[in-house]
Amino acid sequence: MIAIMNKVKNNKVLGWLVIILLLFNVGLLIYFLSGRHGSGAKTRKGSIVEYVKKSLSFSEEQTTQYEKLYDIHRDSLRILGDSLRDAKHRFFRLLQQQTIPDSITDAAANAVAARQLAIELNNFRHFQKVRALCKTEQQAKFDSLMIRMVNKQTAFYRSSRSDSGKTSH
Repeated sequence: MIAIMNKVKNNKVLGWLVIILLLFNVGLLIYFLSGRHGSGAKTRKGSIVEYVKKSLSFSEEQTTQYEKLYDIHRDSLRILGDSLRDAKHRFFRLLQQQTIPDSITDAAANAVAARQLAIELNNFRHFQKVRALCKTEQQAKFDSLMIRMVNKQTAFYRSSRSDSGKTSH
């Protein structure tokens, strides 16, 4: 009898936990779909365009051209990103197999690397086009901005690599 009552208590607690988690998930879903968190594509685009316009002192004509370049670049990155994600999924699904020939693993890793290479080249070409929009006096500012961006990116990778040794997996 006591065992049955304990099961009922445990089931009630689990039931309440499920309800609380469900409500929390619905709340998060509503929050993200409402766009109030400020991470929508329009907000991001607007802030990036404004940042570049302000940092490089772009004219209205340059800003309009940059917006077009940005839209094209964002769309191409979305396609390339989807392709990279699919290649990574295929690669890591190989872990589900008991034995995997090295040739299969290498081919899947090379597929991931090829897609990452395409993203890096796409980014480089995009920034070449943005630099070409700049007037001579703006190019030095652009070059400085790019160096700062690369330094921030590499600092992030350095810090995450040094942090990885501090925790056990």
